[in-house]
Amino acid sequence: MNRSKAIIIGGGISGPAMALFLKKIGIEATIYEAQTRHRDDTGAFLGISPNGLNVLNEFITLETILSDYTPGKMTFFNAKNKQIGEIDNAS
Repeated sequence: MNRSKAIIIGGGISGPAMALFLKKIGIEATIYEAQTRHRDDTGAFLGISPNGLNVLNEFITLETILSDYTPGKMTFFNAKNKQIGEIDNAS
């Protein structure tokens, strides 16, 4: 029995996604992350391209991703506190 193993460096979105794909084909993966604890000033938002949504759709339905994990409304401001954009995904 061939038991393949992999080491993944980095716990961002791609590290766990790669581990899940490797598990699907029978490869055990261990993820190593440089950060020792959660930080509130990093990783607050994640932009996912359509291709990234296709990858996530392998593990969770696109409907669930868009309804449960998408914020209702976000407003963006520049350094002078001027509103420069808004995304409204509220249902």
